Amino acid sequence: MHLKLDISDEFYSKKRPYHPSDKLLVGAGPSNCSARVLYTLSHEPVLLPGDEVFKIMVEFREMLKFVFQTTNEATLAIQNSGTGGIEATLTNTVDPGEKIIVGVMGFWGKRVADIAKTRQLDVVEIVPQFGPVFTLNELETAIIKHKPVLLYVTHGESSMGTVQTLEGLGDICHKYNCLLAVDAVVTLGAIPLYVDRWGIDIAVSSTQKAARSIPGLAYLTFSPKAVERMKNRKTVPPFYYNMLELFKVWNCFGVRSIYHYTYNSNLLAASKEGIAEIIEEGLLETWQKHEELNKRLWDGLEKLGLKFYIKNPEYRLHAVTSVELPPSVSFESFNNFLIERYQIYISFGIGPTSGTCFRIGIMGYNATAKLVDYMLEKINEALKYCQGEKLMTTKLG
Repeated sequence: MHLKLDISDEFYSKKRPYHPSDKLLVGAGPSNCSARVLYTLSHEPVLLPGDEVFKIMVEFREMLKFVFQTTNEATLAIQNSGTGGIEATLTNTVDPGEKIIVGVMGFWGKRVADIAKTRQLDVVEIVPQFGPVFTLNELETAIIKHKPVLLYVTHGESSMGTVQTLEGLGDICHKYNCLLAVDAVVTLGAIPLYVDRWGIDIAVSSTQKAARSIPGLAYLTFSPKAVERMKNRKTVPPFYYNMLELFKVWNCFGVRSIYHYTYNSNLLAASKEGIAEIIEEGLLETWQKHEELNKRLWDGLEKLGLKFYIKNPEYRLHAVTSVELPPSVSFESFNNFLIERYQIYISFGIGPTSGTCFRIGIMGYNATAKLVDYMLEKINEALKYCQGEKLMTTKLG
């Protein structure tokens, strides 16, 4: 049989293998990973299903319960992004037509609301009225008025660099038979998060920010109340997101299923190592370190004459900071200088900070005093370069 291709190969002959350069990832995520995590990623994949992967899952689940500060048996990782994790929580716990409240403090809160609408949920969006974050009284008033089955709030809103107080909110929700769901994508491993103590029914995080791994997994934990709600839903969630089946894969309740979909064993093992680094450092110590280093960053940025989008430090997130650029500096020039000179990658503003701010993330593996000082030095260089370029352009004009 004579074989002939219908489509010609335009790529192989050019021999362009991918050779990534070293980058410093200090935006809103992903962050850099340790050599330990990257080494674990480099191994051959493990056959699924199999005892080796199951052993990883058993250990990993207990470690996740610890960093979430929960005893929830329904704690696991799914192969998806943080956004996918949020969609999974909504599709498993709320039926179409049921009412939820979404607290929108920025881009990511709005995303939760948009996801919920695609699932035909009755979504009530609320925004803070007395500052950049919600007061507990605001949230309670909204719950009394709208009578939702679930309240979804963002713990760390990285589009603005804010942190929402959660202590006491679970009690408020439960008083009105409402579940509390929390987007903790950027906060797990960075700032205090007490799932059980604060009465959080659903929490979502992911691998690539303070959790010290690469993108690809969402971390989820569900309270017994949330699991009970899943079991009593009238509609079936999408197959890929079916938590009741995934609980079996992770042996959450002593009933083991060997397969639902193919997990990336390398990603599981490497992400487990990222969580292990947090545990070995000490969870309290990790939280304290993030606070100290982000305050060190803020002090340094103020000395450079820069201002913050969030004026009150009490509301600022100890992980991602939104910084206002001077009128004389364009983000494009500022960002290009950092990339071209030093391979430093920050983040542009999104949502409320779009076009006016840059965002810098000091979290996870990158949370070191040496890195903070290095970033302050390079930001100062970039500002001087951009302001000089602007001055030269003005003179030439």
